[in-house]
Amino acid sequence: DNYHYWEWWGGLERLVRYGESLELHDRDPDDPQWEDYIRGQYQLARLSSDEVAKAVALPDEPTSLLDVAGGHGEFSMALCRRHPTLKATVVDLPGSARIGRKIVAEAGMADRVNYVEGDMFEADLDGPHDGALLFNIIHHLSPERARELFARIRGVLRTGAPLCVLDLYDRPPGKQPGSASMLGLFFHLTSGADTYTADEVSDWLEASGYRNVKRRSFRTLPDLALLRGEAR
Repeated sequence: DNYHYWEWWGGLERLVRYGESLELHDRDPDDPQWEDYIRGQYQLARLSSDEVAKAVALPDEPTSLLDVAGGHGEFSMALCRRHPTLKATVVDLPGSARIGRKIVAEAGMADRVNYVEGDMFEADLDGPHDGALLFNIIHHLSPERARELFARIRGVLRTGAPLCVLDLYDRPPGKQPGSASMLGLFFHLTSGADTYTADEVSDWLEASGYRNVKRRSFRTLPDLALLRGEAR
């Protein structure tokens, strides 16, 4: 519900005065806001998931997908629908995973998509995987933590397997500001982080063990883009 966003924006004064962000994802796992948040994200994801799944471009007959901070599981489900041999593991916080399990079960895909609860920097990522998703999360991380996470995921991917980073990227310096500029303030308010340019994130991927990093835009996601790099 939109009232949560107005409530979160109410913390802007404390951010400006004292530098205190809200840390949106630190809520108790049983907080009812998780239901609104994750189901809202799920409905948005349904508009683009099939188009995005095609761009992920997994190898032939993949068997294992890692979806880090995948919440509602829709992107994992879209890839499983596209690849009959595939099963996915979503790693996310307990509050998010609790709602995601419900959504996946309601879609009749609990046998294809399972959940591991925990912090993405600490949870067992298992592997080796044929691909990994990292969607709409790096804007909640500092550059150092983003690179750390890229390297951690690289450690559980097969050589040549893609890591796909879908996010809202800021425009390069000198370009007219877009929606990422305003949302960057929101991300700073709710997690203390920011939006980054696609070039910045591409450089981080290459420094973390990925090659052939390419960018893909989508008709159904006009302000977002997918960066796809292959594990070296």
